[in-house]
Parts: sequence; structure tokens; C-alpha cells
Amino acid sequence: MASRCQEGDARRMPGGCQEARPQSQHPTAEFGTAALQPPPPTDDSSRYGEEVQAGFRQLRTLFAAMDAGQETDFESVRGRPGVVLEPMPWQQLVSLIADGSPRALGRLGRHPLGIKRYWDHRDKVLLQRYASVTDYLLLDIFGLQSELAPDGRLVATVPPHFFLAAASCSGSGGDSSSGDSGGSFQLVTKWRENDFPYHLQPGTVHLNLWANRPLSCGEVAAHIAERVPHGAQLTWFVNPPSLQSVPAIWHAHVLYRLEGDQHQGGLDRQAAAAGAAGAEVERQQQGGSSAASFADGHL
Repeated sequence: MASRCQEGDARRMPGGCQEARPQSQHPTAEFGTAALQPPPPTDDSSRYGEEVQAGFRQLRTLFAAMDAGQETDFESVRGRPGVVLEPMPWQQLVSLIADGSPRALGRLGRHPLGIKRYWDHRDKVLLQRYASVTDYLLLDIFGLQSELAPDGRLVATVPPHFFLAAASCSGSGGDSSSGDSGGSFQLVTKWRENDFPYHLQPGTVHLNLWANRPLSCGEVAAHIAERVPHGAQLTWFVNPPSLQSVPAIWHAHVLYRLEGDQHQGGLDRQAAAAGAAGAEVERQQQGGSSAASFADGHL
């Protein structure tokens, strides 16, 4: 199980964060989780990893049937890890993240059509230009230099010690710039809206916090305090290894919501993503098709 901590003062501990008394940085924060040093796989985690892969295989079969113009019933994948058929209420989201176990976090995810849109974008767009999703993220988010692979796709050139960033935090919750200092890079953190957000009730913002090393609970709390509007209801977590689609780069999922119509502009991209999923439903019903993916992920 991934360890949990409330936002606020927390010390880095082997295997995760130690629970600590919440501070006043963000008084409405919910529980978050951070897996700083994932424990070795157990029989149960191995079995669950197999369940995750079995679910993805089942989705590929359904998507292939859709592309062939066959009628598809998504009820057959209800309950599969990463598959959510109805928008998830906020309190259920908070409860699953507070649990923190792989099986609980595996209940978060996207609608099958959202998964298909995510896979299609990766296979038909990203992987046509970049050697891997990891290379794309290192270039797009962290701004690293690139070189051409033999097949002509872009590969990130990772500087020595880039992923061995100094443990000290600069104190800023904003994006920080990289630089080699004493044999190790400075901490680099980047915020991005999730282009393929989880299937949640309207009004929930889904962000990703990326870093070139694992962040402690206290560091995540400091970044959240500067990025998330004060007074927002929020929760955050780090996926366990069995659910990570980009294990090479540490990242946390940060989700929050505001009362009323505040921050409406910040929801535009997320609403557009939901609208695209709805348009995809209509297109599929009209006999449209798109390429099936042969990769998985729970980014």
C-alpha cells in the first residue's frame, strides 16, 4: 500500500511519507499519497499487475471491434483497473485516494472512449515523432536537448545526474530551472494540466506535478500552496508502480475543485476533453473508426 500523509510538515521516510499533523498552508486539503521508494513487489501486487494488463488486453479487443464497426458494450470492462463508466463524485475520489492502495487507486481512471482517445493520440501523434512517451515528456515538459534516433524520431539527451537532483528544496512552488551544481542537478518541477483527465464530475481540475526526483509530502504541499487557489478542496496522490505508465519520471496527480463558478476559465481545457469524448461516442455510433492502440497506461 502506498503510504499517506496530510498536506503539511512531513519527513522523508523509507518507503514513503510519515503521517504528520497538517499545517495551515492549505486548510481544506484532503489526504495525499507519495511513494518515494516503492517497496519490492509482493505476490498480491504481482497479481494485481496481471489484472491491470488483462484489463488493457480486454480494452484492445473492444477497440478493435469498434474499429471494425461492431457494436460495443463497455459493461464488460466495468470494474477493470483504470476504467470508469460514470463520472466519479468528489467524495468517492477523496475516499479512494485516502485509501492509497493500488486496488483503490486503480478504480480511478477514464471512460473507455477517453482511454481510446489517449492511446490513439499517443500512437498516431506522439510516437510518430518521438521515440517514446518518456522522450516526449523530457523534451516537452523539461525542455531537454534532443537528437535523432536511427529511425528519425526524437530522443531526449539526458544530462548526467539529471535524475539525481539535490535533496534540498529551493523553497519556490513554481517551475524551477535546471542547472548542474556540485555534481547534481537542481530540483526541476513543472506543472501541467492533464490533457486526458480522469472521468470525474464537472468542476474538478486535474493537474500533474512533474519533477526530476521524488518529492516529499512537504515539498508537494509547498508547490500546491502556490499553485492551487486558496480555499479549494483538493487531493493528490502518486500512482503505485503497477499503475504508472511513465515510471521513469516522478509525477503526482493533483485534483481540486472550487465552489460556484470560480476559476471557470481554468476548466475550459478539461471541459473540452470531456466534450471530445462525447463527440467520439457520436462518431463511433455513426460508424467512424480510429486505429486501435497496442500500449497501455494510467498516466
